[in-house]
Amino acid sequence: VTIHDETSGLQDDDQPLASLPSYFKGLVNAGPAIGWAEDGEAGVSLGVDFGADGPASSGAIVYDLSLTSATGVDSGLKTTAGLSIWLFQEGDIVVGRVGSGATGETPNSGGAVALAVNIQDDGDLQVAQYLALQHPTGDHDEDIGIALAALQAKVTVTDKDGDPVSKTGDIGNLVRFDDDGPDARSDFDNIQTTDGGATFFADGNVITGASTIDPGEGGDTVGAGQAGGRAPHDPVQLGLGLVTYVEMCGLAPSRVLASLN
Repeated sequence: VTIHDETSGLQDDDQPLASLPSYFKGLVNAGPAIGWAEDGEAGVSLGVDFGADGPASSGAIVYDLSLTSATGVDSGLKTTAGLSIWLFQEGDIVVGRVGSGATGETPNSGGAVALAVNIQDDGDLQVAQYLALQHPTGDHDEDIGIALAALQAKVTVTDKDGDPVSKTGDIGNLVRFDDDGPDARSDFDNIQTTDGGATFFADGNVITGASTIDPGEGGDTVGAGQAGGRAPHDPVQLGLGLVTYVEMCGLAPSRVLASLN
């Protein structure tokens, strides 16, 4: 199984983008790759008996990708806009392209590239991703894959006197995409800052703005410029994940004293 995680950083089977293989570059109607992945192990298990002749001196086992239709196969995946992605054989690789129509319901061999798959000489699967994919909701670790029967691996075995035999198997679900969803924490940040020889404290919930410090004990709360008897200071301005302590002159802040994410 080869898994590419479309979130930032190298996770799962992700590889450095700088090492993106050449066959994943220069695809028609493809934007920059988000990333690519390989797990370094054969995606196909194969038992081979070459008989008395033994294996061919070269090319004894050859792996290829194949599709059941030359005019596009529905991958079972969609873009974040809800458009279907169709698989096309392009040389040695399989490319997933966005379909035409309101929901991408029509195969389009010239559509925008969403993904591409390659199988190496040892059966190792590689995948490159170019567009964000639609994942199910309700789970931060949202794993999806190509539909099992949408993608096949064809294995051709040849013995020493040139007799070949081929077998094909469904491998779509071995190519998977992970997306660690957004994480919003309703937590508290706090700030301690020194100004004019005095030390000031401020804290606040990053969503509600509620403070745990009692103004009567010298603390500040959101929008309480006079709290604790420190008239020049309005302690906390909040955004998602941010607490900022500002010094006030009249109604407008004159300078930021501290900021904490």
